[in-house]
Amino acid sequence: MNRPARPGCPRVEQAVGLVLHTLEPDEELQVLAHLPGCPDCTAAVRDAEDALATLGSSVDQVDPPPRLRESILDAAARTPQIGPPPNPAPAPPAPAPGRRPAPSRTAAPTRPPTGGGHRAPRRRTRTLVAAALALIVAAGIGGLAARTVQLQNQRDAQIQQTQTIVDMVAQFDRPGVRHAWLTAEPGQSPVAAVMVDGATRAVVTVGLPTNSAADDTYVLWGMGDGDPRALGTFDVTSAQTGPHDIGSGTATVDYAGYAISLEPGRALPAVPTNVVATGQVEI
Repeated sequence: MNRPARPGCPRVEQAVGLVLHTLEPDEELQVLAHLPGCPDCTAAVRDAEDALATLGSSVDQVDPPPRLRESILDAAARTPQIGPPPNPAPAPPAPAPGRRPAPSRTAAPTRPPTGGGHRAPRRRTRTLVAAALALIVAAGIGGLAARTVQLQNQRDAQIQQTQTIVDMVAQFDRPGVRHAWLTAEPGQSPVAAVMVDGATRAVVTVGLPTNSAADDTYVLWGMGDGDPRALGTFDVTSAQTGPHDIGSGTATVDYAGYAISLEPGRALPAVPTNVVATGQVEI
């Protein structure tokens, strides 16, 4: 995967930033518009995707044994709990000034037992500490594994989204193809693209939320001098970004721009109600 550096284009670092999602919205738009005519930046995007894929696949999944947590809790339940030590006896009163303390007539102090009984509380305490540490480690391993899976899923989704954009941009450069990037607000990152090639009109989504196929649908609208015209419907699922063929097989009309709305039901409405993205055709 090691390739020689490509110093020819000053936007190579920005192309890598597009893959890592570290660019500002206006920078992303500039890089996306720059990619079709720059083989250096296109190759840099692919190199960055390969590096991300290699890093993600090098992380091993570590799952704790199924019985680890139950075994630790059982061991802690069987271990006797040690209460606090008794309070020490009060100290004797100090002797009066000028007098020597009288010799004590109490019994000789007893020696501490020579057996190992005083060591048992310490052993039990160490057992409880070890059990608690093992439980913490087991919980940490499980959380790390879940976090690793989450990061890998996010990485895969980002790579898929970036690859979709790169593939779409490569199609834009073909002769006779017209396209439009659609954004929710001017200056923001695109959430969809429309590509028109002869009698084929296709939509690729790169950021639209998923919709419920049973309750609503996305509608593509052609924007020209008159009223918006509903061109077709499509759905967005978590595993699908497109392309969605809209109006394929029929003569297409040249529109100055396109819009996408999210409409209740499954039928084409007469006018858009909830517009989620718009964009002008680039010449």
